[in-house]
Amino acid sequence: MFIRSHVALLINKSKLDNAPDGLEVILASMASLEAGFSHDIFVELASDFKNLILFTERGQFGTLARMLQADPSLKALKVTMSRRVPLVGEELIDYEEEQNRLKKEEALKAAVDLCIRYGTLKQMVAKD
Repeated sequence: MFIRSHVALLINKSKLDNAPDGLEVILASMASLEAGFSHDIFVELASDFKNLILFTERGQFGTLARMLQADPSLKALKVTMSRRVPLVGEELIDYEEEQNRLKKEEALKAAVDLCIRYGTLKQMVAKD
């Protein structure tokens, strides 16, 4: 029996971790299982043979979902887990300096392009 009051929208993994125990059906919005919440949940649930992964559409070529669909009898699968970690200290300073350098480079290139477009570069160089 389906009781709508037992349905909850969970937008991140911490909400799922805090959900009451019991039977669960998880519908992932990222059908490729390549990143985000759906990837994390897949990795966690796939280790238990009692769980079922049911695809509602065919995964895009080269994605984790497509690999599973192509060979559903896979016993093991290597999955890469990555996590964004905030930069701190020297790494943060280096990153910010590099971003500032790139912005200045772009601004200079844009200024040179404008000068060339309007023929003022020769005049500016001649003055110096």
